[in-house]
Amino acid sequence: VDSMVHQRDTRLFEELEIEVNLLMDAHMNIRFGKAIELDTYLESLLQNDEDIYDTDKVEDFIDKQRKALTNDVMKRVYSQMQIHFDHIFILSLVTMPTVKVCPSYLKTLIYKNARSLREFEDYNIHVELHDELFKLILDEGYEPFASAIALATKQHILYEDSDGEYLFDRSLLEKEYPFHKVRVKNTLQVILNEIKWQEPIVQMATHNSTYTEQELREDNFEHLRHKEWQYFENEYITYLGVPPPKNDKGSPIVLFDAKNDTGLVFSHGYMAAPKEIETMAHYMFERGINVYVPRLRGHGTDPKALLTVSAHDWETDFERAFTAMRQVCTKVFIGGFSTGGLLALIHAAQYKVDGVVAVNSALRLHDLRVSYVVPTLHFFNEMIADLNAKGILEWVDNSHTEQPKINYHKHPLASVSQLEKVMSKVEGTLEKVKDPILVIQGDNDPTVNAKSAQIIYNAVESKDKKLLLLPRKKHSMLADEGHDEVFESIYQFIVKHINGSA
Repeated sequence: VDSMVHQRDTRLFEELEIEVNLLMDAHMNIRFGKAIELDTYLESLLQNDEDIYDTDKVEDFIDKQRKALTNDVMKRVYSQMQIHFDHIFILSLVTMPTVKVCPSYLKTLIYKNARSLREFEDYNIHVELHDELFKLILDEGYEPFASAIALATKQHILYEDSDGEYLFDRSLLEKEYPFHKVRVKNTLQVILNEIKWQEPIVQMATHNSTYTEQELREDNFEHLRHKEWQYFENEYITYLGVPPPKNDKGSPIVLFDAKNDTGLVFSHGYMAAPKEIETMAHYMFERGINVYVPRLRGHGTDPKALLTVSAHDWETDFERAFTAMRQVCTKVFIGGFSTGGLLALIHAAQYKVDGVVAVNSALRLHDLRVSYVVPTLHFFNEMIADLNAKGILEWVDNSHTEQPKINYHKHPLASVSQLEKVMSKVEGTLEKVKDPILVIQGDNDPTVNAKSAQIIYNAVESKDKKLLLLPRKKHSMLADEGHDEVFESIYQFIVKHINGSA
């Protein structure tokens, strides 16, 4: 720029600084609106021919209409802008009733505002706000939140105190800056000004700020419970034609008492349903532990539903339940049976938990087709399908299941390949598991190779870890005659770590 522009104009270089940064490090979203007709802005001046020759009147008129036109242009621009995380962050911050900002409360309020925003139909909402924002609740270092906090601190809108909370200087968001300086000096003020034009959204955020943190947490919890039931109900109707009964085998299980401070998220396995965890769930709940058993999509309805879901969907289902429990419990343990145990390990590698329980986790199976041959067969089937020769190994028989009233009697090969993806992901992340862990395995499990437990135990980096091998000849350890021993082992593991003992 210096070689092309031979003057050092401060405003020019301020403009270059902000615009270049925006262009070089930003996601650009461009929308073209309807042009503004200027006739109405000039009409009153042109009604009197003599006025157009009066320089003072013309300048005064132009000055007034310039401001009116600028306001109208900004309204048009902001009405079409894309609403993103920073908008909801600053709006949540300014509507909070106190100047002391607790990060957990702010996150809870942002989560409530983000999901309330999705109820509006006429706004352009960034994809990150269309998602459930689970990571905002689960991940202490969630990047968009950390970035917004860092910017607010840098620009002295927030001051961190010794307790890890923040003091909010609201006056800086009301301070007036020249137009060309405000984007540099007070970026969040610009972002706030953008969203303030959207009166319905401001009213929504103002209303949500009247709730206490506890009320927001309970509301978010109920929302997530309802969301999961909607997924189940829609899938059930799609494949079975009628709404599911409340106590159906596929119904998510949520046992919650506000007096309980500890929660357990525990997932069922592949081809099964939440019903297989029901007995254990009640065992824990009767002992003062809230329990959430999510339904993994594609399960508990019809085997054909498995054709439409992915490993990522199962991770999201587990994450939704984990987020829900995080909203209402101070201590949260996660775990699962078979494939559910693998999902728990994936999340233990990503997030801080109070403990993780893996029961007969399917890292190595006796049926070697799953670990080695299935990906090849899946590719082969796709090729055959393209040649109009469907039907070769599309379904795998499971008619000899140990739980015929719960498990599917067959399952699609394509879905087995999704199971293989989960297994592969776990092996690549075990070393990131550092929180307390209990690994339980039946020594003669006919489905899961007992080596799985030893691999998991050896690979995790947890300082506090326990491997419990039990004499069992069935895979369905939580439903056999010796299940009380398993339940009690899990319960004692939880109690030990509630009390903080090593």
